[in-house]
Amino acid sequence: MKVSWKWLSSLVDTDGLTPEAVAEALTMAGLEVEGVDPYGVNPALDTVVVAHIKSITPHPKADKLVVCQVDAGERGEHQIVCGATNMKAGDKVPLAMVGTRMPSSKAGEEPFVIKEAKLRGVESAGMLCSAAELLLSTDHAGLMILPEGLPLGVPVLEALELADTVLEVSLTPNRPDGLGHLGIAREVAALMDRKATWPDAAKGWRAVCRGEVPKVKAPEVEAGPPVTDLLTVKLEDAQGCPRYMGAVLTDIQVGPSPWWMQARLMAIGQRPINNLVDVTNYVSHECGQPMHAFDLDKLAEQTIVIRRAAEGEVLVTIDDKERKLTGEDVVIADAASPVAIAGVMGGADSGVTAGTTRVALECAYFDPTRVRRTSRRVGLHTDSSHRFERGTDPNGVPWFMQRAIELLLETQRELGATPKLAVGTLDAYPAAVEPKQVSLKASRYAAVIGHALSAEEMSEALASIDIPSEVDGDAIRATVPTFRPDIERPADLIEEIARVRGFHTIEAELPTGSMGFAHVAREDSEGLANTVVARSDDDAVSQMRSMLLHRGLREAVNYNFVASTLLGDMGFAADDPRSHPLKVRNPLADNMDVMRTTLVPGLLTNLAHNTAHQMADVALFEVGQVYLRHDLAEAPLPEAVGGNRWDLHAEPTTVAALVTGHREDHFTGRSAWDVFEVRGLVQDLVERVARRPLAIGELADPPAMLHPYACGQLLVEGTPIGWIGALHPDLTGAHKLPGQVFGFELDVSRLLALRAELPRMADIPRFPAADRDFALSVPTGMPYARLEAAIRDFDEPRLIDYRLFDLYEGEQIEAGRRSLNISVTLRDPDATLSEEALTSIHERLVEHLTSTLDARLR
Repeated sequence: MKVSWKWLSSLVDTDGLTPEAVAEALTMAGLEVEGVDPYGVNPALDTVVVAHIKSITPHPKADKLVVCQVDAGERGEHQIVCGATNMKAGDKVPLAMVGTRMPSSKAGEEPFVIKEAKLRGVESAGMLCSAAELLLSTDHAGLMILPEGLPLGVPVLEALELADTVLEVSLTPNRPDGLGHLGIAREVAALMDRKATWPDAAKGWRAVCRGEVPKVKAPEVEAGPPVTDLLTVKLEDAQGCPRYMGAVLTDIQVGPSPWWMQARLMAIGQRPINNLVDVTNYVSHECGQPMHAFDLDKLAEQTIVIRRAAEGEVLVTIDDKERKLTGEDVVIADAASPVAIAGVMGGADSGVTAGTTRVALECAYFDPTRVRRTSRRVGLHTDSSHRFERGTDPNGVPWFMQRAIELLLETQRELGATPKLAVGTLDAYPAAVEPKQVSLKASRYAAVIGHALSAEEMSEALASIDIPSEVDGDAIRATVPTFRPDIERPADLIEEIARVRGFHTIEAELPTGSMGFAHVAREDSEGLANTVVARSDDDAVSQMRSMLLHRGLREAVNYNFVASTLLGDMGFAADDPRSHPLKVRNPLADNMDVMRTTLVPGLLTNLAHNTAHQMADVALFEVGQVYLRHDLAEAPLPEAVGGNRWDLHAEPTTVAALVTGHREDHFTGRSAWDVFEVRGLVQDLVERVARRPLAIGELADPPAMLHPYACGQLLVEGTPIGWIGALHPDLTGAHKLPGQVFGFELDVSRLLALRAELPRMADIPRFPAADRDFALSVPTGMPYARLEAAIRDFDEPRLIDYRLFDLYEGEQIEAGRRSLNISVTLRDPDATLSEEALTSIHERLVEHLTSTLDARLR
């Protein structure tokens, strides 16, 4: 939203204020000002002066050029060859004299110097300029036609008094009230304790917002016939258009707008067109209410119908492009066909032209959702749709219409015209939108903000931004005007009060904390009550995050949306809920069309991006929610969920990591990431958080994204909580990753449900442990996880640990097999194990493994 300082100063007292000070106040109040830029000030253009075109003749050797004789007063007469066609003899235009250094709109591009030249054999001493060439607009359509009364030879910028400052305000989508100069003026008045100086119609709108009954001032204009004799309005789609108002003016004259209006529009990047179009644009940027003007005589049967479009109906919009419509689109039609896409853009055949004498003004409130969907589907994002899809004020429509009529009559007086205003307006408003009632207790405000205010102080703060409220003891009940659709609950009022009073007024206090427990404020029927609860799961997630960061991984944060194609590359089984993501109806982009069911696609994209930028060693993790469907109509799930399947949480929190390359290990050198390093990482993570041992099991049906011989299932107490392993080379190759990628993903929700009680202290073992090593020959394709599972199943409490310390494949062992060297640790808590006992346990373990698995003792 571009805000002209001159325009803003006409609506609120800015005496003694600077644009920079106002920008700072707005930013601190949540309306971020991204830039404060000068407009219409450029000393380099002092040699671009006002000139009078005395004559225009065709160029003798070029059909698209003309030769202009211009008079620049004391700066002499000049002959200029020009390619524009919108000027005529008698017009005043900007003349860039020889030697002028014309600025460029492209950053870093050098200015070009105007020189005397011969164009196709004809002398030319200077250049006639468009507004775009003077950096006053983006309009390259023709020369800038200047007001008639400007003195010749005077620098154009000085003569037009264009010097202004433009504030670039970046608004969040929930603040449609800031999409007009009046909305910004309201904020400035409240934040800086200034008096507003709104025009009459705007004052009436403000009074309605405050719950008052304003007096309507009738416009000073000759009355025409009743509006019902000239125009018919039929509202057939009240859902898409809850309110529609029409008014008619006759005997009007189309011409240029007053210069003050053109200057304000140009300052905010709008191209002046004519007085009718300029007025609708002016109201849009002043009040935040888009409007439209129809040529009444171009409307079939002088009828306006607001309806759903017929499926496949076609409309040519004012940009001369054909738009195919659907039954979800709202259109403004006459008795024969559509004449505008409601809230988006008007049609090419119904707009006002130089010959228009009767105009139908439209002021309406369109459903934001319908406008947003239509705008995206037809690929049109206009100033109008930008405002309608965020929400305009349905109860401000009569006042916006009055403001447009005021301005239109003023432009007509400038042209010496005597228009007539049809008596009355056509206002279709079948179901009035009522202001919301929201209550707030002062104690609640203090509990949230940490700063106490009385109910009277809260009410005063809200009144400054036109939100009236009643004080009832320790509480207020606010009537939220319909120009603030974002305020729906007490928390919204708290935010408004805090930002209006200024966050800097909240005193700093040292935060309090607790060890192991948290105090949660809860509001009930009796008021506020403090409840002591156990530390939340968030603490466990924070612990995981800290552990991963301390181990050298970096945290990634990705969107919850992913590309369905990328998710499909993960290769989950058809009956796995992760293979049936929730589809997004209105995706932000083509690569965000489904909700993620795993964190891997985002991390894989991050990994590929980093390695593509010469980052060979990358270790990333992410903590976030995934979204799994309960009802899979396309592929119903079996009642039992087992194997390597996860339970169906609606939105389980998960943690995942992907690593590649090397990690910083020791001053003696670097070691490459491998699946064993990742296992140690996960084991530390799980056993510290869940306080239970981690086991690695076999994945019966691993997804295609994992290497089938280097993956496993994460188990806690026999319950699957996720996976670990190497990504499949086909997947990493498709993403142009140069080396192996290892990773894991675990379900934090499941893990925390399995968390054990806090560990108790135990005596240090009094008796020594003993190790026994043995080597087993097993089939090459047998996963090590299967051997681990068999060891865990061995019923021997004195076996306290085991580990794989060597693996051999080669000539000393038969083909198709490999040797696994296992070390087990044995201890009896009550006595020193004898050699006989150790041998007995060892022999029974080996017998158990050889009988359970296809294993042989070497």
